[in-house]
Amino acid sequence: MRTIVGKKAGYTGMILALYILGRGIPLPWVTYTPTAETGFQSFLLQMIGAQTRSGSLLSLGLMPWMTASIVSALFRAVMHADTARSSPAHARRMTALLGLVVALVQAYVTAARLKYRDGYFSSPLFRSAATILVLMGGAFAVAWLAEQNRLHGIGGQTALILINVESSLAGQVMLAFGGTDTKALSPAETALGILFTVLSILLTMLFENAEIRIPIRHVMLHSDLAGDDYLAVKLNPSGMMPVMYVMSLFVLPYCLCRALSWFYPDNPALLYVADNLNLNTGFGIAIYSALLVAMTFALAFLFINPSEIAGSMQENNDIIPGLRPGQDTRREIRRNVLFAAFCSAAVLFLVVAVPMICRQAMHSSSDLFTLSTSLCILVGLWNTVLDEVRVLRTLDRYHPFL
Repeated sequence: MRTIVGKKAGYTGMILALYILGRGIPLPWVTYTPTAETGFQSFLLQMIGAQTRSGSLLSLGLMPWMTASIVSALFRAVMHADTARSSPAHARRMTALLGLVVALVQAYVTAARLKYRDGYFSSPLFRSAATILVLMGGAFAVAWLAEQNRLHGIGGQTALILINVESSLAGQVMLAFGGTDTKALSPAETALGILFTVLSILLTMLFENAEIRIPIRHVMLHSDLAGDDYLAVKLNPSGMMPVMYVMSLFVLPYCLCRALSWFYPDNPALLYVADNLNLNTGFGIAIYSALLVAMTFALAFLFINPSEIAGSMQENNDIIPGLRPGQDTRREIRRNVLFAAFCSAAVLFLVVAVPMICRQAMHSSSDLFTLSTSLCILVGLWNTVLDEVRVLRTLDRYHPFL
């Protein structure tokens, strides 16, 4: 009899095969011209599968779905409790509607940047409309694959991101160490790139497996084991998701400004944002770094809600030794979540933002600086997938008794 892990792994393999196949199907009326873009902007877009110049069926990748998901989740988190407690079906509809808007904007900008073959359409308008519709359909196909993998496979959207990371990692290594610009690397660039790479792996492994343990007493439970229970707060509560989500949110204003600049070509504010909101400028790096830190704190409190945990503990007659139930318990949990979020934000800033800053300050074009971010994401995502596999293996052991 096949195990639960085996069934889910097989389903995930099928989903990934479909994703890889769709990513390689080109639009027949688009001329594929490989871009020479390098650096963090191109690299982080590849992580979420956004290949804006490849002209493939799935060029938009996960970006519309990820942007819609995080915006709707943050909206529900800050809204009134009655609004936040909407039905799951209503929340899915709102997320899908927002994803449609994001996909439309991104598809419009992508279609305007592509190069086309002659003879397929009678007018540029029909050609652009067909390209936008196909790209939007591909974006929703990616969202459907991620959702199906979440329901029946292993890793959810993380599995798709892992494919993107691993497929681009080999290219980064070749460009960093075996590319044409290898001789141009100075000793300082090489030393900093290797230092960031080693640091990223060590810090990610440490923080992914470290946790804060808050002791809990069960008042209504009389047992020798009752005193060994605790509330665990991961030192990296949101994992590597802030890097992905911020990239989606970061690209959205750029796409909006780029689209509006075509209608208002003389607007200086739109032109400045469209030209500078990228990770090859100091302005773009500063915006991205601020968003990364803010998103790390927001996701930490979104994943670990101190008010809900304190309320649940009070209902179940559980207490933290030395603290009164209710407000005191909530403040203690919030303090620990805040500390964990601060540690997580500091690590992400060190392994993601600092290499960007060093690369920009040294006027370097080497992909060696992206390796630290790539490996940091790879280790974090694999750790998430392996945690899920361990849970499923435990479920396999108890399955005969269920």
